[in-house]
Amino acid sequence: MIAEVLSNKRVSDQYYEIELRCPELIDEVKPGQFLMLKVREGYEPYLRRPFSFYGIKFLEDQPSFEILYKVVGSGTRMMAEMKGGEKIDVVAPLGNGFSLPLDISTAIIVAGGIGLAPLLFLAEDINKNRKDEVEIIFLYGGQGKEDIIDINRIKYASSEVRICTEDGSMGDRMVVTEMLEGYLKEKGMGKYDRRSIGIFSCGPKAMLRIVSSIAKKYDIPCRVSLESYMACGFGACLGCVVKVLQEKGTDIAYERVCKEGPVFDSERIVWDE
Repeated sequence: MIAEVLSNKRVSDQYYEIELRCPELIDEVKPGQFLMLKVREGYEPYLRRPFSFYGIKFLEDQPSFEILYKVVGSGTRMMAEMKGGEKIDVVAPLGNGFSLPLDISTAIIVAGGIGLAPLLFLAEDINKNRKDEVEIIFLYGGQGKEDIIDINRIKYASSEVRICTEDGSMGDRMVVTEMLEGYLKEKGMGKYDRRSIGIFSCGPKAMLRIVSSIAKKYDIPCRVSLESYMACGFGACLGCVVKVLQEKGTDIAYERVCKEGPVFDSERIVWDE
């Protein structure tokens, strides 16, 4: 598919939001799914780049979607120079996104850094479709204030928002996993049952491992969106496999982040690998 750049703006020191128009794609996208983007024609960079969908807009009969990205290498540096009107080759939508149980009443969202992208999309989707049914608790952390963006947008989509940074430059001085456990202790989990609450998280693997252990400790279902390097995005190259437990039992299997994921039940992931 060919998408057109509508805007490409810098929102923090290293973070950018790019808005793309590709009308035939819009209605199919679910929070947690991703796309593979060819930064430019030619062989440099050779591989497409994977990005989570950050949101969907429907303004003035012009549907569009957003990508949040952080400039960390040559490909994203090229992306930061893109202008409105340019065309980009994308493959999408890919992967399996978040699913929300019908009987859930509280969604605790735990975002770390660039992991904000699929989770804010999820919060907005819940807010749009089940606003009066689901309470959204949004816990968001980063290394410093430059990693914390779109606060007003998060607040609009959430029932409660808590911010933390490792250096204390914004919000509480702690990591977001500490904030998660503190929140659960504060609220007292006796008021909840497994059917009415869920944790949804995305961020660095080390963070997700701790989120998973906390969820297990409090017996709360947890779904995580894994970040991974990818070459193809649709399961052919086997470059993004992750070790998991079989759905039933303790047998080990390997599943592809791009195909079976990127969203997994956290208890299935073998985190110590």
